[in-house]
Amino acid sequence: MRNLIDHLKFFLRENLKSERPLLLGFSGGNDSLALLTLILECKKFFFMDIHLAHVDHRWRRESGMQAEKLKTYAQNLGLPFHLHVSSGIKQSEEAARKERFTFFQSLYGAGNYQALLLAHQAEDQVETILKRLFEGAFFSHWGGMKPVSEFKNMVIWRPLLKIPRKLLGKWLREKNLQPIDDETNRDNRYLRARMKQEIFPTLTNSFGKEVTNPLLRISDLASEIDQYFAEKVAPLFHSKKTGPFGSYFDLNPFFPLSKIELKVFIKKWAGLEELELSYDQVEKMVESLVKKKANCRYLLSDREIFLDRGILFYPKISMPSFIHDPLNFKPAFIEQGRWQWQWEVHSKEAGNGSSGWRQLWERGKVSIELPADSYQLLSPLKPINLIRNRWEKLKTPAFLRKSLPILFNKKGEYYEFLSGKVIKKNCKLKNFITIELKYRD
Repeated sequence: MRNLIDHLKFFLRENLKSERPLLLGFSGGNDSLALLTLILECKKFFFMDIHLAHVDHRWRRESGMQAEKLKTYAQNLGLPFHLHVSSGIKQSEEAARKERFTFFQSLYGAGNYQALLLAHQAEDQVETILKRLFEGAFFSHWGGMKPVSEFKNMVIWRPLLKIPRKLLGKWLREKNLQPIDDETNRDNRYLRARMKQEIFPTLTNSFGKEVTNPLLRISDLASEIDQYFAEKVAPLFHSKKTGPFGSYFDLNPFFPLSKIELKVFIKKWAGLEELELSYDQVEKMVESLVKKKANCRYLLSDREIFLDRGILFYPKISMPSFIHDPLNFKPAFIEQGRWQWQWEVHSKEAGNGSSGWRQLWERGKVSIELPADSYQLLSPLKPINLIRNRWEKLKTPAFLRKSLPILFNKKGEYYEFLSGKVIKKNCKLKNFITIELKYRD
């Protein structure tokens, strides 16, 4: 039993960084009760302010009474006790987990906690690993739960992931402590219960040996591989550019990239953005990037992703379309619903006022330089071949092309904002104008 305390002391020595309180998810069952008592043993060596958080799902008649007993137990220990009582309506394991985490988040945000402590142990870890393997999860998820992780601004500690449940039970018996027995943990309507009572015993009998340790080794190996690829793709994240329209990554300087590197990048980026991408979506996105396809659009529930010739765009707002019929140009505001385009004209003898789509995306403004003359505006929805060919040659992102107008004059000269190509200056001309177009929300 000394090893259990030493294990937790080592974990706390590595991770306890401040005197802010710790929030412990406390069901009163075997694992959370063992974690609590181990933490209290370690208070001899560390300063720790422990708060307990309990969720009563009301799935059992006795759960309310047990919650009151746990509250009294916490009060006797001098520990703050936070209780959430659910509706009592039976729900899925995933829905119940989300409800618990929502409660933990509400406490965490208000209480300035250092970390949320959870009592997942070795069997919980192998159940997670096997479930993810059978679900076809990406290899980075085969590592299972991490001892230290983050979830929606909560730091989560799981110090018992290497500890067998039976060892925790032995610890409680030596302390003469009786955990709460929740019979729903044996209800085969729930996957976790079936894994404990049916799947793992069947696997052990079929293989003729315990499967826990081999699955834990897979977890460790997957974590090492994930770390390797995380370091490989880290430079890709440094290419991120952000602005009023959202963010983009230009991956072209990093090519050639293997498919597995691109998969790791996309999965990690999606995780940071809290996006749920299907297996097929990730595969198609990788193919689009490898082949540098143009104008690939992926529709999520309320957002879009665009891939265009090795660049990944993630708009945070819908890109506007310029749909005006030809009209005479003059410095003014042009309004389209909630969009306003501000035109400013600056006359100068010579200049370099052309920018391009990158400046538009990153700064919310774009400019072109052209000879001093009178111009009209043309909708970009049906550009002439001259403009279309320029866009293709300069690899202007296709989904942006409808956002800005084209300018033309009576001489049949056409100019556009997106390419950033400076026009050739006619030495006979003395005056040029720079037209700046600003996005205003």
